[in-house]
This record gives sequence, C-alpha cells and structure tokens, in this order.
Amino acid sequence: MDLNQLLYFRTVAHLGNITRAAELHYTSQSCVSKNIAKLEREVGTELFFRKPGRVELTEAGRAFLKVVEGSVSSLQQGMNDLTQRKMNRTTLCFSCTMNFRIDSILLQLARRYPDHAFKVLERGYKHLSESFEYSEIDLAFISRPHTGEDVICRPIAWAHPYLVVHSDHPLAMKAEVSLAELKEEKFLVDLTLVDREAFIGSCSAMGFFPNIQFQVK
Repeated sequence: MDLNQLLYFRTVAHLGNITRAAELHYTSQSCVSKNIAKLEREVGTELFFRKPGRVELTEAGRAFLKVVEGSVSSLQQGMNDLTQRKMNRTTLCFSCTMNFRIDSILLQLARRYPDHAFKVLERGYKHLSESFEYSEIDLAFISRPHTGEDVICRPIAWAHPYLVVHSDHPLAMKAEVSLAELKEEKFLVDLTLVDREAFIGSCSAMGFFPNIQFQVK
C-alpha cells in the first residue's frame, strides 16, 4: 500500500468516476484502475461496485474512506509543517582554512540545534573580509591571525598539544603550563602533530614569536 493508491482511491470515491480521477491526477485510466485493484487485494475486500460509466463505494469502501481521509489529511499537514520549518530554518555558514576538518564540531551542533543548518565553505585569507562583507560566511576558523576592516580575530583553545621538557626543567613540576610562560623557550615542533602556522599564530596572540629551533616529522 502506498500514497498514490490512497490518493487515487480518495479521488475516485469523491468523483465516482475513474476517468475523471485519472485526468485530475494527470495519469491514465488504466493506471488508476490497476492501483485501485491492487489496493483492494491488499485490504482483502472490494471497495467499489463497478457500474457502467461510474463506480460506487461498498460499505467497506465507505468505512475505509474515513480512515484514508484522516490519514492523508495528517500526512499533508505534516508535509506542510516540514515545508514551513524548512523555510524558517537558519543556516550558519563556516569557513575553514586550517588543515584539519571540523566535521565532528558540525555534527555536535546539528544534534544540539536540529532547527538550524550548517554549511562549510573554503575561503582563503585574501577573501575572508570580502566573504564577511557579502554575508557568505558567518564564522571562520583560521590557522593564523587575520586583520581586516570590520573583522575581529580571537585565539581559541582548539587542540590539546603536549609539552615535552626535561625532568629537571622548572616547568616539569607544573600540572598546567600557559603558552605565555614559554616565550623564552626554544621549541622543537613535530609537524605531524602541530600546524606550524597555527602554533605561531597562537604564540603571536599571546604577545611573542616562538623561537623554533627544529622542525621534525
């Protein structure tokens, strides 16, 4: 049993004529007849009396029509509600220039805010200000600070890198170390784990340029 069968049945029941019902649904008379016959086989009883040039509902058909009317009306209302919801849906557009994906973040947002849509665009640094100006994006995740008119750039705690120091180092006894405490240190950066530009950008946001002595993979 499918929706077309129910719609054909309802129209034929109201019009009492298969040909006119077919015209209303922009299909053939044989298509409507086959669907009605299939529906009758599925419900296990005749729904119409066939007479020359017209059809009439059987007692079972009249009872079934009440069920169909309620079901189709509910379905149409549900479809209208979904359409209205889609029209009212807010789309939040992100730009991401970093070398890692934000899929997991978007998935969490989609689960938390089901009435919102989330979209990701690729925008280079050159076009960030322009993208904001023309409302192409609402928010951008970038790997180094960006300056531009009407654009505010803020560092965020995105990843959790590990700091490795000798056991005799003064910082070795601390449970937590802020980036600002490392401004006098020399760095060895593992490029398989750390985005160099993002690291430099984070340090710059804290007021210093990191002294990177070695870069390894």
